[in-house]
Amino acid sequence: MINFHSCFVCEKTSADFILFWTYIYTRRLHVSFQRLKALEALHHIADLGNLKIQETYLPAFLDAIVDSSENIRLTARNILKLAKLPDLKLVNKCVDGVLKSLEMYPQDEPAILSALFHFGQNHTKFLVSMVKRFCEKLETATGNKSEFNSRQVSASLMLIISAPLSDKQSITSIPPLAFSYSLAMLGKFSCGLDDMMDQDTLLAYLSHCAILSASSGTEFNKGDIFFHAYRHSNEDLSGNPVLLRNKDIPAESKHMGSKAEVENRNQALKSVNHIVLKIKAAWLLSQSGCSKEAFRALRACKQELQTANSFISNGALEFMCQYVHVIELLAQVWPHFEYSRHTSTCKSVELELLMEEVEIKLMEIRCRITGLSTEVSLEMELVIFGCLLRLYKFENCCRLSCKKKLASTVSQLELHHEQQCTKPSDFLTETKKSLQEIGSNGNINCCRLLDLIKKYNCFSPEQFTLSGDLQCISAELEVPGNGPYSPISFVAGLPVAIPCEIMLLNVPRDTRLWLRIFRSDETCQFVYLDQNLYSGDERKKRFMFSAVTYMTPRALVFTLRVSIGMECLFEDICDRERRYGPKYPVAYLSKEREVHISSVSRT
Repeated sequence: MINFHSCFVCEKTSADFILFWTYIYTRRLHVSFQRLKALEALHHIADLGNLKIQETYLPAFLDAIVDSSENIRLTARNILKLAKLPDLKLVNKCVDGVLKSLEMYPQDEPAILSALFHFGQNHTKFLVSMVKRFCEKLETATGNKSEFNSRQVSASLMLIISAPLSDKQSITSIPPLAFSYSLAMLGKFSCGLDDMMDQDTLLAYLSHCAILSASSGTEFNKGDIFFHAYRHSNEDLSGNPVLLRNKDIPAESKHMGSKAEVENRNQALKSVNHIVLKIKAAWLLSQSGCSKEAFRALRACKQELQTANSFISNGALEFMCQYVHVIELLAQVWPHFEYSRHTSTCKSVELELLMEEVEIKLMEIRCRITGLSTEVSLEMELVIFGCLLRLYKFENCCRLSCKKKLASTVSQLELHHEQQCTKPSDFLTETKKSLQEIGSNGNINCCRLLDLIKKYNCFSPEQFTLSGDLQCISAELEVPGNGPYSPISFVAGLPVAIPCEIMLLNVPRDTRLWLRIFRSDETCQFVYLDQNLYSGDERKKRFMFSAVTYMTPRALVFTLRVSIGMECLFEDICDRERRYGPKYPVAYLSKEREVHISSVSRT
């Protein structure tokens, strides 16, 4: 029996051996074991860099790619990873053979994707031709869900996105949509590339490539700070958890009893950081026009947060949930800014409602989450982004107040960076520069506004430390014994007292709380909660409070809705002429409770 591995490896010998292997493979007279041994010898030659596959031998190799033996297919793919074909014709034939194998053996998809990734890296000089070949398929995929999810498209994408890692190919030759679509197939791709990089690294790589491909066209190289960070696990940008500096670790964490608890906490932090990267991917997808995929990714983030590890504080989880919600709203807003500035009245109303909801959510984050450090810059940049969107889309409507809020937020964020000794983002620097150029009375022109909007980056990993100091201010409100069949009695025209059982969590002593009582006809009344009711130092405070309302209509029965809110004293908007109720905007801490009230019968 021939010992295939004993062949003397040189160019002539390897060429003769390929002829011999082609002969024994095409004759089909030998058992699978011998064919496998022949392939393993070829792999050994390829591993030493001496394998040259010519067109004459390619059919036999492609037969091995689609062979019924799993081991033969595996060895053939390993050879493919090392192969270097001399011309585009052979490259296309080889790719066609691999795609045929994928259709015949869908269970091999992860291994085939891995082989294509390596194959693409070895043939970057043919990248432009490969991109042209598959662009039509990618364009078709935009409107066809089944086509978008097909194995053919995923294989094509894997081949295309492999090239930038080689350091030889300009990333601008690849359309940004290729990276955006790849983000939607992250799970599938990470399974295929698990021998090269983890899912966090792949996600970071695709996100970064999408940004570079759509903007500067900078040559991608392994010295790039972003990619470099993912190769060094001790960096904050890495897919590993952003571990807190010792001074940031809460006292209780320093006294954790077991190593297992520390490990669980670190694992929980890593999972949250993974969600942060997914949020970035979703934002890139929405900007690329893949709204459905973006919303699907954001829904997945919400589901992951709902099952997050208990070692992540409630404050950190609440912050992340609110942040995902804001990005989800912005993803709905974004299509309004892709085309003309002027939209129909119906679209304008829809956009206005979305923008108002974004602003309310941002106010709630700032008001209800205490202990924010680096996350402050992220929240305030979102406020600045919202102001720029308003100035661009709504023209003269509320322009003065919006510009005032923009300038104020820029100043506050600049001061925050000075206090934290951190570097402001390019987005903040450019926005400040634009405000300085126009002065106090001028307006930022539309082109400049659009440039600033496009410069905004909703994500920077170092903005998420998610320390244990994050706490969420919340409240619970109950009306004991009240319901549709046990209403509170009242006399029409006279005040009525509503007995409220209130629980406050993490509410500071200097907070100004209000009870909001709302009637179905849009009538609203605010009742102030005296600070003496919740002046203790404990995190959780419970007390009873009777709220007197004068909103008793001449009706037999009616329903009120009651909730608790806190004034956001940092907001610039202040209604000082208002005699009763809060003078600043209110962020609500509890769910609304229905209060059923019935008139006293006269018998």
